[in-house]
Amino acid sequence: MKRKTKTAIKMINTLVERLGKDNDQPDLAESDYIYQLIFVYRAYGYFVTEEYELCLKDYLKANSIKKLNP
Repeated sequence: MKRKTKTAIKMINTLVERLGKDNDQPDLAESDYIYQLIFVYRAYGYFVTEEYELCLKDYLKANSIKKLNP
């Protein structure tokens, strides 16, 4: 993720699309820890590429799934 951030964001976007979670389809249980991590890692990628609005959106989504540690 550190060197090829844009590529990683594209891959994570593909994963999110395949899981269908942007459309709130129940393909993956929201209690599953990986579901939250998907949004945390994509938020990090957006932060590195200075896309702060998208970064905040993903952090808020991850926090809504399960409260993030401060």
